[in-house]
Amino acid sequence: LSLERQMRSEQRQHTSDVLAIDAFSGDAIPVHLLTRECFALYRLALKPDGILAVHVSNRYVDIKPVVRGAAAEFGWQVLEIEKGGNTAARAIANTWLLVTSNSAFLEKARAYALTDPDTKSIIWTDAFSSLLPLLK
Repeated sequence: LSLERQMRSEQRQHTSDVLAIDAFSGDAIPVHLLTRECFALYRLALKPDGILAVHVSNRYVDIKPVVRGAAAEFGWQVLEIEKGGNTAARAIANTWLLVTSNSAFLEKARAYALTDPDTKSIIWTDAFSSLLPLLK
């Protein structure tokens, strides 16, 4: 809601280099942050070469297809970056999807990306979303 209020001012639009969305590791998925409408808001906030970083680590739900679907709708590319977990500390792997149309960034970051990412995509909107196809 804060971002939506900020974007009402044209002077604040397209001013962010990076937006990091880190709200999906818990038991409750804030679906409204992954809809087509919300991605339109992210696009309005980001500079044309900006980067949307979405933390998608979750033990129960695979939200990567939703991020990929919304990114595709806006002509963005997606890189999947994963940092392995620590078995001794019972930490799960940390996975981020980097969403952007910045080709220079994509070229440099590709060295750190997973080489065979999942390409399934799903679109959520403010009117419809379902967690059922995403349950692990």
